[in-house]
Amino acid sequence: MFALIDGNNFYASCERVFNPKLENVPIVILSNNDGCIIARSNEAKALGIKMGAPYYEMKDLILKNGVKAFSSNYTLYGDMSDRMMTTLSQFSPDVEVYSIDECFLGMEGFNNFNLTDFSQIMRQTVRQHTGIPCCVGIAPTKTLAKIANRLAKKVPSNNGVFVIQDEATRLHALENIMIDDIWGIGRKYFKKLEAFGLQNALQLSRMSPEWAKAHLGGIVGTRLIHELNGLSCIDLEMVADPKKNIAATRAFGKVVTNEKDISEALSFHISRAAEKLRKQNSVAKIVTFFFHSNPFSKVYPFIRISKSIVLPIPTSDTRKLNDPVQAMFKKLFQNGVRYHKAGVMLQELTSASAVQSDLFYQSDNEQSTALMSVVDKLNTQYGRGTMQLGSSGLTRSWMTQANRKSPSYTTNWKQLLVVKTDKDI
Repeated sequence: MFALIDGNNFYASCERVFNPKLENVPIVILSNNDGCIIARSNEAKALGIKMGAPYYEMKDLILKNGVKAFSSNYTLYGDMSDRMMTTLSQFSPDVEVYSIDECFLGMEGFNNFNLTDFSQIMRQTVRQHTGIPCCVGIAPTKTLAKIANRLAKKVPSNNGVFVIQDEATRLHALENIMIDDIWGIGRKYFKKLEAFGLQNALQLSRMSPEWAKAHLGGIVGTRLIHELNGLSCIDLEMVADPKKNIAATRAFGKVVTNEKDISEALSFHISRAAEKLRKQNSVAKIVTFFFHSNPFSKVYPFIRISKSIVLPIPTSDTRKLNDPVQAMFKKLFQNGVRYHKAGVMLQELTSASAVQSDLFYQSDNEQSTALMSVVDKLNTQYGRGTMQLGSSGLTRSWMTQANRKSPSYTTNWKQLLVVKTDKDI
């Protein structure tokens, strides 16, 4: 058995934890530079605010209905996610963090438990420890657990929990889930299945594995049919595979034309990417950087400048990644261009323990590793940017706009929640 626990309207819920006045108030979360709507509370959805819509298109509707709009605060959301996952890990030793607001729990050995009551205890504990409301779906396979979770969330009478533990419940669940709500069915396959006259998960589950292999991506389709019929084919992934590439990119908060700002941005992005690299204990052989103008401008030509640098020895040292980029950048920068975005990508990643020495170039030594470890620890403990490369700048006028960003209540000492007593009011 598998349990899927999902934080309800996670980004909006994170904002509500620290501002209870937002309960039942429509909320939207905006993308970088406050451009598009990337998350909505149920109240905002009911108003017809579309996912992915540009903010300016929805602005009149938002202002008219008192919708609260927030810039994305990934530092806060990430920390609240960690707290939620840590809380859930006390209920099962087998945990797969699937996304920022979802995780699977292995439920082996829980056969004698009342799983509905147990799920309610999980929900109450998460709410008590983090303030995040969540729903729980439990089933014999991960695909069915996804379906159970959706029914737990969408049907109010289920009170946030749905358990598929017998054949009758499985059939009922499949009959009430449309094809496009099945885990793994995207737009392309939805149209294809619709052309075959399939409308719900129950109808799909009755197709043969051979049919699925021919029409749903080979072994992936076969596995889906088995999972819908209660045969588990997808195991928990309790140890995430290291990323094969790591990127750090952002659009500028305003048009940038000078060399200094682009140089600072590249250095800033390298620091972020290197931090992610060290977190998974990897090193990079290639670092690629780019900067370009606005590809959608109807007035100015699109100019993109990009370069890949092969390092003599793979490294995770921020300085060794940044130095060659800065040297090459100075040769490639073009004056007179209205730059819109910059970024870096680290490629050909390998384990830090598998680096081979070179006769002429030194790999990261103990001193380098210790320094980067101290940098990471300080930034984790005291807030990102506490220790950084001087070349990444201080004022950073080019930074992405986040005019509606809430404080980082849980990760920045200067932004802790202030609680007032009656005497202070």
